[in-house]
Amino acid sequence: AQRKANHSKRQIAWYDYSTNNVGIDRKALDLCAHMSDQDSCIAVFLGHELAHFYKDHRWGGDFGSRFAATDIGVKIRALSGAEVLIYETQADDTGGIYSYLAGYDTLALASATLNAVYAAYQLPADLAGYPTLAERKQIAQKSAARLESLIPVFDAGTLLLALGRYEDAGRCFDYVSETFPGGSELNNAGVASVSPLLNANVDQMEQMIGLNTVALTRLTYAAVPPFVSRQRGTIINIASVVGISPETLNGVYGATKAFVIAFTQSLQHELADKGLRVQAVLPGATATELWENAGLPWQKLPPSIVMSAEDMVDAALTGLDQGELVTIPSLQNGEDWTQFEAARKSIAQRFGNSQPGARYRTAQKVA
Repeated sequence: AQRKANHSKRQIAWYDYSTNNVGIDRKALDLCAHMSDQDSCIAVFLGHELAHFYKDHRWGGDFGSRFAATDIGVKIRALSGAEVLIYETQADDTGGIYSYLAGYDTLALASATLNAVYAAYQLPADLAGYPTLAERKQIAQKSAARLESLIPVFDAGTLLLALGRYEDAGRCFDYVSETFPGGSELNNAGVASVSPLLNANVDQMEQMIGLNTVALTRLTYAAVPPFVSRQRGTIINIASVVGISPETLNGVYGATKAFVIAFTQSLQHELADKGLRVQAVLPGATATELWENAGLPWQKLPPSIVMSAEDMVDAALTGLDQGELVTIPSLQNGEDWTQFEAARKSIAQRFGNSQPGARYRTAQKVA
């Protein structure tokens, strides 16, 4: 988020439609520093502005400005007051849930944050263009109640995925999506293994294939149609560097991640012209519990190759902002991947031939 001291007298946080950046006033950031949970306080602002983006709240104002000299433009601008009130109410309603789903306790902190902001900025309780302060607190309470009804369904879907009951899991996620449609999907569920083929349990390998590939595929198929209908959406698939270096760890794990990479590249090929963004993230060794669950705690790896989860996520989101299809946080020189991809695409152009390569042709038999 941008940090700006004086964007305007009134703006505390804002979404810049021209650059897709969110800004927060320095005073608001300082205010959050004194709250019981600084990060969740900041997330209250970010979630609200993110809702403006997902709900495409810029349309009416943009249209009215671009067509100000036309009759329809005048009519649209005349509705701007009521439109803003609706948009701000919707952003309050859904923004808290977006932030909560990102891991922040925004719904519990919303009322305290609102009180602090209105006091610090000396805002009237009935600020023009917004719900009243009392109404905004009620909205936060209603959002919390709605979220409480969705969390058990979402958790059940996650558990069913792990058990391989994909159709049942799909019904759970469909319900959540229909009740609270989002604009992005992050497929990061997965398990790993460091056991070589001869030491690995084949049943566990089958379960890994199901979670790492089948579950991801089903979730993607569930998310794509509504994204396409809205002409907007983002799909982030977490793969791994072992997807292009299968010799590094367990071969089945590497194969599942190679699937994720190929599947993501195919999605980009099919969906790029439909308004969707697609990204595959290929982490290297990352300091998470995945390693311990796989049988090798990350603390036993050389520190020089282990990246913190925070740095990995920041790099992945930066890659997404830069429009990368494949993001490899630990790769220092991005040109290495560019050359790798160029070589892959180049050789792919030479696969279509009716005759075997010369090295495979046997000597002509004598009749």
